[in-house]
Amino acid sequence: IAGTGSVVYGRQAGKFLRVGGWGYVLGDEGSAYDISKRALKLVLTQTDNGQTSQLTAPLLAQLKVTDVAVAVQKFYAQDRQTNAQLAQLIAKLAEQQNSEAITVLVTSAQALAQQVVTLYQRFAESRPQRVALSGSVLKHNRLVRDTLTTTVHQSIPTIAFNDITTNNAHAVIYWHRWTQEEINS
Repeated sequence: IAGTGSVVYGRQAGKFLRVGGWGYVLGDEGSAYDISKRALKLVLTQTDNGQTSQLTAPLLAQLKVTDVAVAVQKFYAQDRQTNAQLAQLIAKLAEQQNSEAITVLVTSAQALAQQVVTLYQRFAESRPQRVALSGSVLKHNRLVRDTLTTTVHQSIPTIAFNDITTNNAHAVIYWHRWTQEEINS
């Protein structure tokens, strides 16, 4: 699940397994908040190096500030949902071939993909062969979704991905039941 936050769940022998989902400060890799945070950190790194990021002007404009230091203050003062919305700007810039925006999205998706692989490796035999993808980032951002699936396939080439369009909780709790119904119908 990757929306404002993120988490990877699995279930085996009636027990839930979890990787990530530790919140916006310590985790939520691949989430909208993570994308926003990575973008601002890239701007800060470039600023520290005496350079200007391709993302500086768009992020400052989106935050309605004119200075990087003020942008940081505003980021800290805003709630996490508001900060997560900056990911939409990064996605738009990536669609316009902004290389730094693309890097942010790819890096964030790869981090989430690694969590999928980590969870998969925790399963005892027989390991699942399907992964359900849910959440607004995976639903609306093709680059993030494609990077995640490609990265996972590098480690687990046999995995199939399915999109869940209902409530994220349903994706976690009822996925097994849905797949059984599909097999039996």
